[in-house]
Order: sequence, then structure tokens, then C-alpha cells
Amino acid sequence: MPRYCASCSRSESDAKFYGDFCENCAKLRLLKKSPDLVKVKVCRKCGRVYTGSRYENESGSSMNSAIAFGLKGHSTNLLAYEGQKALVEFNEDTKDGVLAAEKEITIRYDKAFCDRCGMIAREYYEALIQLRGNPERVERTRARIERYISKSGAIITKEKENESGMDIYVSSKSVVNSMILRMRLQVVQSYTLYGLKRGKRVYRNTYAIHL
Repeated sequence: MPRYCASCSRSESDAKFYGDFCENCAKLRLLKKSPDLVKVKVCRKCGRVYTGSRYENESGSSMNSAIAFGLKGHSTNLLAYEGQKALVEFNEDTKDGVLAAEKEITIRYDKAFCDRCGMIAREYYEALIQLRGNPERVERTRARIERYISKSGAIITKEKENESGMDIYVSSKSVVNSMILRMRLQVVQSYTLYGLKRGKRVYRNTYAIHL
């Protein structure tokens, strides 16, 4: 016996069916239970969007991931977006195959700080590099340090010049430790108690380098 749509009574001889509904009614039901709005987190400083695991520069790919993360629990694919509007394809598995329906939804951008910009804003650091000595050598060493830190994925959150040289504040002491070995710098190292994290003492490292 032919199936008839549970919503409009259309026969399966006239339309493709998905479960108990014809294609048109199945799409209407899918769109009705699909969200009208998605929240996307964006860094208020650099403008990168949060994709669910990290912040990335805005692009079609990153926005697809960001919207999919915001609509978790739904199977989606971003077709197009502009400003605060997005055209999204919603998908649903049925016994008759995958049902797909397009819907325009609103994007709400929630502003926050990404990890990088947050650390810069707070001037967070784990390592302080103190460069002292000949001004030309200090400047050359600073440039080498900046290149190394930039490639490492760590962050220089602040630089401060003074009469005796330059102070460089870095987000990761493990990166600085590796850099010291790689660049074969002679340092005098000291430690300062910063606080407690999960019951353990946290220290900041200071690296004094005379050039």
C-alpha cells in the first residue's frame, strides 16, 4: 500500500517521503524545530572568531565551524553569510535518507577576549627577560628574541625600555627556557612566587642577560 503524508495526506506516488511525511512537510517540520539564531563568539580586540577549539581569522571555513559549534546538536552546513545573517543548511537522518533544508538565521556576535588578546590586556607573563649592556647588542638580541617567540606560538605581552636596557615579558617560561638553550645565551636565572594554582605554587622566572 502507498504511504500518505501524516501532515497533508499527499501520496508517496506524488512526492518523495522522509519517514511518515512527504518531502515538503518533512522540510517544514525540520525548519520549524531548527534555531532562528546562533551565537558566535568574537574577540573584541583582534576580531577572530571562536570555532569551538580556538580563535581563528574570520573566513568561510572558520565561520562554518563557529556556527556549527553554536548550533551543536544540529547537523548543519553554512551556505553563505553576510553581516548578521547566515544561510544555513540543516540536515536530518531519516530511514529514507538525509533530509536537507535551507534556512536564513540571525548571527549574534558575543564579544570577548581571545586567549592571546586577554593575556596582552592583562599583561600576563610567566617569564621576564632582562637585557642589559651595550645598546646595539641589546637591540639585536631583542629582535632575535621577538622572532623566536613569534614562531613559537608564545606571546610577548609587554616590552619596557629603561636606562639600563630592555625588559621583555613573555607568556610561556617553557618557551623561554628552550630559547635560551637554542640561542646559547648566558643568563642569571631567579624565581618569584606568583601565586597558587590547584594548590601548587606557581613561580615566575626572571632571566638576566648581560650583553
